Amino acid sequence: MEKMDDEDRLSLLPDDILLIILGKVDITSAMKTSVLSTRWKHLPWLLPELTIDVKDFLPVPHPNPIEVEHMDEAMASQTKAIRSFLSIPRKESAIDRLQLKLYLINNYSCVVGPLVSQAIDNGILKDMDIAILDEMEITDCTDKHMLQQASAVNNLFSAYPSVLTHLTRLSLYNNAIWKIDAPNSNITVLELSVCCFGKLEVLCLPKLERLNWDTWLCPYAPLSFDVVPNLQELSLICAATNKHEGFVLSEVLSGTTNIHTLTLDFQGEKLWMKPEGKQLFRAFSNLRKLSIHSIFSEFDLLWTTNLLEAAPSLEMFDIEIWEHACDDDREPKIFGERANPAWKAPDVTSFRNSLLKELQIVAFRPLKQQLEFIRFVMQQAPNLGTIILKYDDPCEYCEALGIFPPRSSTECVFPKSKDEQDRVINLLKDGYLLSMNVLAVIYKLELKLYLITDYSSVIGPVVTEAIDIGILKDLSLDILEEKPNSRWLIALRNICYAKLQSWITSSVPILGCLIVSQGYISKEKRFGCYRKEKKLCIAFNKLRKLSLDGIFSQFDLLWTTFLLEAAPSLEIFDVEIWELPCQDGEDRSTFEERIYPSWKVPDFSNSNNSLLKELQIVAFRPVKQQLEFIRAVMQRAPNLCEIILRYDDPLCGNNAIFNSRNACSCGQQRLLSVGLGSLG
Repeated sequence: MEKMDDEDRLSLLPDDILLIILGKVDITSAMKTSVLSTRWKHLPWLLPELTIDVKDFLPVPHPNPIEVEHMDEAMASQTKAIRSFLSIPRKESAIDRLQLKLYLINNYSCVVGPLVSQAIDNGILKDMDIAILDEMEITDCTDKHMLQQASAVNNLFSAYPSVLTHLTRLSLYNNAIWKIDAPNSNITVLELSVCCFGKLEVLCLPKLERLNWDTWLCPYAPLSFDVVPNLQELSLICAATNKHEGFVLSEVLSGTTNIHTLTLDFQGEKLWMKPEGKQLFRAFSNLRKLSIHSIFSEFDLLWTTNLLEAAPSLEMFDIEIWEHACDDDREPKIFGERANPAWKAPDVTSFRNSLLKELQIVAFRPLKQQLEFIRFVMQQAPNLGTIILKYDDPCEYCEALGIFPPRSSTECVFPKSKDEQDRVINLLKDGYLLSMNVLAVIYKLELKLYLITDYSSVIGPVVTEAIDIGILKDLSLDILEEKPNSRWLIALRNICYAKLQSWITSSVPILGCLIVSQGYISKEKRFGCYRKEKKLCIAFNKLRKLSLDGIFSQFDLLWTTFLLEAAPSLEIFDVEIWELPCQDGEDRSTFEERIYPSWKVPDFSNSNNSLLKELQIVAFRPVKQQLEFIRAVMQRAPNLCEIILRYDDPLCGNNAIFNSRNACSCGQQRLLSVGLGSLG
């Protein structure tokens, strides 16, 4: 009864409210509501705005790749939906806007065109947006395929001219168009993606306000303008290949004078525009916002000030650096060498940007070329009131590689703390140039070294500075040792422990990932962190992953929670037990006694690890000290969602010993994911 009452309450809502709800879902879901009751039967046909997307009619989940037969079936279903909405008389209200996303294959334009044209002629449809989609990858797209796409578009608009006159937004994919001459067109937005293997001439689009073009194949200037009096926003995005020779931007924009927002995106490759400055003054005379995106991280930035010089009315200047670990799969044979722009910076006394109020840099690092650029802009813009420095913009492909944990854009603003802000301000104000001549970011550094003599005092500051200025994200330390068979190796071991302790607890202010391997924490006794808890809190402040390897199997594990307490941002905690029977007969006279850790377990009531999501134990055995440790971590980490218990880890080359114990061989692993409830 309660369920029926709830349904009745929903049905009692007025049509206006129910139509707002239906407008939030895709068209297929909206149509399904018509069978709920007589109250809902007519509602989908009262929607003032319709979006009929062919992809909503594809199988769920979408096939990958989407083949021609999938597109054909989806178009057949979409055509039925279009006929249902447009052929039925709408007595109460017309359709204010229709957004159609479709594939022009197998003559479906001969079906869709008449339906839309008739709806326009009958006054049912006021204006519309059309996106002509295509699923072919750019690497497979041929000239012939683009010509077929262009022919289908041309046939649609030629056969049904009323469709073109009522069109306000047109999006084309994999299309070969050379000229657009539509004096009666109402198109305000034109979007092109992977279009045209020749030059596009926009002869006449009198109401065009925004043009976005993503990837062109023309080696020279991709487009030109003639009559576009209302063009205000232009976005050009392309990764230049070996075939792109570059063009003069001022010539491309010669037919425009009212652009107020310009975006140039280079996708981390060489510039596809030739050096110029004052020549752009006419095209930039009304420019208010200039965005230059995806500049390769090793490029100088002062070349952009040539564009600044040509834009006296500029108010917002937006720079985005291309710095992606996912860039490793780049194909040099296709894109060629990334050549640093050879543009000469303008004379600082020749111009001022008195209207510039805001400067933003995405993927900022306090490196030489970026600091010089900011100082130059500050010098040329006396009324600059805001500088926004964003440390990183989330990239789903980099996150998929596990380079750094996923985070929202609100977490990426740099500098965050007042100390970081003061440091950057001082660098800019004092004109200090960093001593490190490093331009690229190191996403993960694995150090394998001997800490002998005073090398730690040399390596430590270098690594620390790299972390401080943001060019080093993750650090993995592996302090090497050989099989001890002489006194100097024993001395080396003692130096290793002392240096590692002082380095980690004192010198490294920001760690993203810390891995201490080969038993340097607890297999022996030298790592005395119990007297460094306050400094550890600083060192571990941003630690996201902590791995403790080679802990002697008879040691208690609760001492490790001391490190857990110092790492409030920890997300992954990895513990590996040292239990190798192949070493039972080895001579340990050169080693000191394995001393049971005497660390005092921290008070769990003081704080918790709310971000900790994963705990892994390698060489797990269901013994008392390990179970107590797991319960302690569960108590401290309320959001812990996964515990991975690995029976054995293949660190040892002696398979026979493992096999003789009926355990896992060194070439195999058994994984056990345990639900939290089973350890209660």
